[in-house]
Amino acid sequence: MSGNFSSHHNNVKRAFRDSPLISIITVVYNGKDFIEDTIISIANQTYQNIEYIIVDGGSVDGTLDIIKQYHHVVDTWISDSDEGIYDAMNKGAKIANGSYISFLNASDAYLEDTVQKIADLIVQQECDYYCGPVIIQNQINNDAFISYPLVNFQYHKGTIMGMPAPHLSVFMKTEFFHGLDGYDLSFALSSDFDLLLRMTARTNNVYYLQEPIGVFRLGGVSGSYRTLIDNFYVFKKHQVPLLTRIAHTVFYAIRLFLQKNLPSWVVDSLRLRLSNARDYKKEKIKP
Repeated sequence: MSGNFSSHHNNVKRAFRDSPLISIITVVYNGKDFIEDTIISIANQTYQNIEYIIVDGGSVDGTLDIIKQYHHVVDTWISDSDEGIYDAMNKGAKIANGSYISFLNASDAYLEDTVQKIADLIVQQECDYYCGPVIIQNQINNDAFISYPLVNFQYHKGTIMGMPAPHLSVFMKTEFFHGLDGYDLSFALSSDFDLLLRMTARTNNVYYLQEPIGVFRLGGVSGSYRTLIDNFYVFKKHQVPLLTRIAHTVFYAIRLFLQKNLPSWVVDSLRLRLSNARDYKKEKIKP
């Protein structure tokens, strides 16, 4: 099942020299409790030339009813079974018409001037991708810290590194995304990590924004033990030696165990200290 809301709404969206069409793709499955906030963050954008695509995995909990309520915001929606979140993302990318695309997961949100900033940068300085800091919220929706992308970095096979940038912050040239062959479906939880490694290995034509551009909510399987196993095989794909992969996985498994079992204030303090020792930084939100 699929839908295309308001053909007039779509027809007025074209790529002009000073107004690039930017496609934003949200994938969701049974997300009635959080999809509305994500849609509203697109409705509140100050920039107008956005193509908003939602790829639903066949929700049966009322998610589609919410999507249909926002026919003035959602340009195209698809609801069908898929092979997982990354298959859904690839589906969305295949039908995107924008010169640039981004992937905004259900429950996450962009700040209201985010797409305007990206559009202005595209006009001023065309890059293969743009990325920036993201506000991280805990599971009770309190701001915890800011996560920054790695800067001045290009990945080389055989090496270990963290996530190059918060996934939702990356606005990538659409033809560049397709040149990377999209998301690798052999990874159930870490294909975004794999894609961003391949992205940074391919190009250093990037612009880093200084201010936060979105909000990522912690939760789900992201950051789980299953993700650590998936990351192990991502690094195998990228030719990281076996012993290095094992040591990396054990270290992060211990860290994850401590995060799940220590008091939150201790975890936040350790997270800040550890992040300051690495190439990228995470700062606490100031009151």
